Amino acid sequence: MEKPAPLILVIEDSPSVLETIVKTLQLSGFRTRQAPDALQAVRAARKERPDLILADVGLPGMDGATATSLLKDDPDFQDVPVILISAMSPEELGQRRSETGAVAILSKPFSPGDLVRAVRRAVTK
Repeated sequence: MEKPAPLILVIEDSPSVLETIVKTLQLSGFRTRQAPDALQAVRAARKERPDLILADVGLPGMDGATATSLLKDDPDFQDVPVILISAMSPEELGQRRSETGAVAILSKPFSPGDLVRAVRRAVTK
């Protein structure tokens, strides 16, 4: 029996950015679930454990880095890789990366190729 494609949880509040990310990942053979905010992302992750979390840092309310940190405190999610995406400066993102244990950071704007390469690297480790 063939293993299902990796499931990527995409946490992004911008509908146009979310649509672009999801289409890019699906065209590259990944399954996706989407969440427009951190609370819905935590619920979605607990319902259907993703193989990777792609989280926008700049979400309203609880940001994506905080949400992924909460999930990483749960033993069931400690080995789920996280990629942070943001328009923040590289220095600010570096600090958020160390807080969350993210395996990669994508600075907005990023190319579809950069996105797919980062996701592939993270799910094949």
